[in-house]
Amino acid sequence: MEPDTLKKLQEHIQNIKATNQEEISTRLVIFPDVSESSDLTCSFYLIQSTAQETREKELAEFLVDKIVRYVLKRDEISSAGDNPDLHSRIARIARAKFIRDRPTREAGELLLFLLLESRGIVQLLSKMALKTNPEMYYHGVDAVHIEVAGSVLFHFGSSKMKKDFGDAVKESLSDMEEHAKSIKRQDTEINLLSSHIDDSKFRPFTEFIRSVVDPYSPNREYYSEAFSILVCSDFAFLKRPYEKPAEETLGHFLSERFQKEQFAILSTITRSFAACPSVNCKPTHFYIVPFADVGEFCELFSEVLKG
Repeated sequence: MEPDTLKKLQEHIQNIKATNQEEISTRLVIFPDVSESSDLTCSFYLIQSTAQETREKELAEFLVDKIVRYVLKRDEISSAGDNPDLHSRIARIARAKFIRDRPTREAGELLLFLLLESRGIVQLLSKMALKTNPEMYYHGVDAVHIEVAGSVLFHFGSSKMKKDFGDAVKESLSDMEEHAKSIKRQDTEINLLSSHIDDSKFRPFTEFIRSVVDPYSPNREYYSEAFSILVCSDFAFLKRPYEKPAEETLGHFLSERFQKEQFAILSTITRSFAACPSVNCKPTHFYIVPFADVGEFCELFSEVLKG
């Protein structure tokens, strides 16, 4: 019974994801994943460019266009039907839920959401709705997503957008280590999942998912977890003026420069990962997106968000 349920749930997840790799590739260059060990994988993305500059504004607009899928439940979105006035209202509601004086966190969390969704790892509940609820004092990790791959894999996510890459890696792993070591935090996260899962999105599998996280259910045997970490930081090779040969396209030049940076990036991640024993015993996936100035991008995102 349950293996068949797993297969159907996997198919359902693929049908409800908010984006896909093809759509992501219109805004980001996608590089091959690198697996440093059985439990550590790194994915690399680079903002697409024109002949003259990186297309940061188009990435910010893409993020804002996806806010509705990130913030609202499926039934709230579908209630608009074909009514354009309702679609406009839903978009306004979704934007209003963003905490506009914290553009750094929100841009990163939205980007992590889309990168996971593009891989068929789908959001279980909207953390944004919890953050804007004055009765909720604990919001937990930045993201909780689900994937089916032999078991039911729950992804606990962290996003960091900081100027210094090493600091961002250490802070994100520290957050995940703290979560993994705290039984209270883990229990709270499971309770949030059980009580705030988007039933309209996962029906008819909602109760099965709840049973998998229930320690008293026989379906607990299908439970597994992973950590998904987005790191966005400043990289000098993206700062203008670009030192590229005249005959080379900017996109090709920046891609090659980024590939040369990847060894140092992996070394930084591996060192910090080794120092986190409660995290490095479980699958951990880093998503790396470099910026010329991550602070300026967050301000740009905030401007686009405000319209």
